[in-house]
This record gives sequence, C-alpha cells and structure tokens, in this order.
Amino acid sequence: MSDFVHAVVLDVLTKTLAGLGVTDANIGDNTHMVADLSLSSVDIIHVLATSEDHLGVVLALETLLAPDGRAMSDLTVREMVDALSVSPLSETG
Repeated sequence: MSDFVHAVVLDVLTKTLAGLGVTDANIGDNTHMVADLSLSSVDIIHVLATSEDHLGVVLALETLLAPDGRAMSDLTVREMVDALSVSPLSETG
C-alpha cells in the first residue's frame, strides 16, 4: 500500500502547490512541508485530509508524534506517507 499512498500524497501535494502558484517544486521523500515547500499549517492539514479522503483512511494522529511525544513541527513527504500507510480504514472506506 505504501507505493499507492506515496503516489496519492505526491498527487495531492502537487495539486495543492499548483493551487498556490508553485509549479516547479522539486519534491522527494526527504522534502519538508514547511522548510522546503513553505506550506502553512492549513495547507499541510489540507494535504493530509485530502489524502485521507482519497485513501479511505483515518489518520492516526499519534503517528505524527516525535519519539518524545511532542508534535512534529515539520513533516517530510516520507513521514506523511508512513503515517497514512499505517492508518486504519475509515468506516466508509
């Protein structure tokens, strides 16, 4: 499922960036949402929620926590894919 999740996240991310006027972003697994793409927290939530909808999963928020239990301040593409890959299917998905 991870390859499919990866493709969905990249598609949603590319469309989100295009909506923000960014069409030439170099996106890889280690690309950071804030530091590299300058996305706002609202933009990141949009990418996560839209990806959830496309995948029919419910994001387990604890998968986005750092080892010390704090929320991660800047996700990479790989961290987003990994979090969505282990998320359970939604009741309607």
